[in-house]
Amino acid sequence: ALEFCIDHGLCRMEPGAGGGDYKWARGFDPVFVHSAHFIKHPGLRRAISQFIMYETKANFELQEFLLQHSVVSTGNKSTKEANA
Repeated sequence: ALEFCIDHGLCRMEPGAGGGDYKWARGFDPVFVHSAHFIKHPGLRRAISQFIMYETKANFELQEFLLQHSVVSTGNKSTKEANA
């Protein structure tokens, strides 16, 4: 997919939602995506809501860390390039 973007002059590629760590290692900085769902069952809705609050905090912390160490956003050299 990346080769297609380069070959066709596209300046943006969206690698999809989820699984951020391995995408970051390949040069994609994390961005948040939003979705909306209706959960009819009150107990399940409450449980999901509690998990999302926990997960959101963890995701913000991870995103901040990854962006601070990003080769793309900060111009940092990768470990491989720095050791060359």
